[in-house]
Amino acid sequence: TGIRTDGTITFQLSLSQPSYPGTAEIDELWRRVVADVEALPGVEEAAVVRLLPLRDGLRREGMEIEGREVDVVDMGAVAYGTVTPGYFSVMGIALEEGRAFESSDVRGAPWVGVVNRAAADAYWPGASPLGARVYPSFMPREAGPVTIVGVVADVRAEGARAVPTPELHLPYAQTPSGLSWIRGGTVVARASVDPATLAGDVRAAVRGIDPLVPV
Repeated sequence: TGIRTDGTITFQLSLSQPSYPGTAEIDELWRRVVADVEALPGVEEAAVVRLLPLRDGLRREGMEIEGREVDVVDMGAVAYGTVTPGYFSVMGIALEEGRAFESSDVRGAPWVGVVNRAAADAYWPGASPLGARVYPSFMPREAGPVTIVGVVADVRAEGARAVPTPELHLPYAQTPSGLSWIRGGTVVARASVDPATLAGDVRAAVRGIDPLVPV
C-alpha cells in the first residue's frame, strides 16, 4: 500500500464548534493536539491528515502547471492531500526528492506543495518537479502559485490493488480553500508500545485542550 500501519493509532477530530471561527484558532488547535499527543509516553511522532489512506478515499481536482497550456492537467486528474509536518514520516512514506513540510510553512509564507512519484512521472517525465509552480483549481488565481518542494513515494490510497493516482499535498497551515478542509482530520501517531493501550491517553490529551471536541 505504500504506508506503514503497524504501531499506529488513529483518531478523528471535527472542529465544528463556534470556538473555532477562523484559521488562527483552527491552526492552533491542530498544533496543540500534535504536540500533546507526541508528548505522551510511548508516542514517537504524530501528524494530521485530512483524508486517511485506505479509508477516506481521495479528493480529485484540476491543476494548471505554470508555463504550459491551461488544460495540461484536466479537472479531476490530481488527488489533493492536506497534511501537517511529520505526516510522511509517521506513515512511513519515503521522501525521494527535496524536502517535506516544515513548521515554517504557514499562512503568509510562500505556498508550497509535495507531489508523489506518480505525479512527477506523469507531468514532469525525465525531469525533476522541484521548483515547478502550479495552480490548484480550487484556489483563486490571485492567491499565487504553489511551488513544488518535495517528491514522496506513491501510496495506494484507495486499496492495495488500486493504481497510484497523481497527488499534490498541501500543508494544513496554508490551505486557503475554505475552512471545511481544515476543520476535520485524522490524527495519526506512531508508537513504541501497543497502540491499543494509548486510546485513553489520546482522549485525555484532547480533553485537556478542549473538552468539547469529540474524539
